[in-house]
Amino acid sequence: MKSFRVICLLLCFAGTAMYAQTSSQINSRINTLYHFYADRGDYLISTIRPKFRAVLSAPDQRLEESIRYDTIITGNTNAFATREGTTIVTASMLQIIDSVATMLAASQTFSAPQCLSSYLNYLTESTNENSRLAARSLPPQPVLMAFSFWAARPDVCSGLTEAKFRNSTAADNLRELMIYSSIIYIIGHEFAHHKYGDTQYHMVTDDRYKRELEAGRDVTTFVTPTQQRTKEARADSFAFQKMIEMDFTPIGALPVLLFFSGIEGFSPELTSNADHPAAICRFEEMIEYTDRDPEFKTTINKLHKEPEWQAFEAQLRNVIRNP
Repeated sequence: MKSFRVICLLLCFAGTAMYAQTSSQINSRINTLYHFYADRGDYLISTIRPKFRAVLSAPDQRLEESIRYDTIITGNTNAFATREGTTIVTASMLQIIDSVATMLAASQTFSAPQCLSSYLNYLTESTNENSRLAARSLPPQPVLMAFSFWAARPDVCSGLTEAKFRNSTAADNLRELMIYSSIIYIIGHEFAHHKYGDTQYHMVTDDRYKRELEAGRDVTTFVTPTQQRTKEARADSFAFQKMIEMDFTPIGALPVLLFFSGIEGFSPELTSNADHPAAICRFEEMIEYTDRDPEFKTTINKLHKEPEWQAFEAQLRNVIRNP
């Protein structure tokens, strides 16, 4: 996630009554929420970092200690490493993780796949629409988070309420596990960019790289979108492996890649200037690393869930091969 991909997404937890409020009221509430998520992110990151550092080599531990983390207040949904040695995580990214994790946990605990599917479609469409509005310098629209979506869409989320969710230890624990796992993934991914010096490059097109190379000019600080996609895949592999070493299965980071997969239409196809692998393909790698996690395999066998896991894998791979 090195590049700062702008996804202008204003988020709020209020129900449909929010739309009747003034713009200043909406902005004030959203700003309060962003500060909440920034504070929560700071706490979780500071808690996770020592545990992440413990699975690193001695040189990597020293590098990790030197990195500064900054959780910023913005509607842009991303996380990225800077050449100054800072890892940036946006409050909107943390809020998206929270809401998608809530939906996933509710879908699993209360058997509500239709609600999950409808919400992901809604979130994707709303995000894309707000990006279009931002491109025309128009104010983005509020987007419902999980609890408010349940209240607004009883037709597909019948029986789901905030009170029901909060009264379920299983649902709440699963959500917290996915939030925690997602942040471990982000920390590991961005650390890999610092470790391998990926932040020191200047992005250029494939054509310009070829011209500069043919002219005999120095291209050691240039990186093409194709080369950057390789670096992003390497960062994913590093993050997934470290998750396993920390005893967190990679599939726990599902909220992050599920959101970005939805934004890309769950398609493996890329534009020529795309600087990240398709999220659905990164999703497949997450599955492969999860399959390598011996503790995960032991657990699903013990719970007799292996057929369900295999069906999920087959469905994902079918989507990748038949977009």
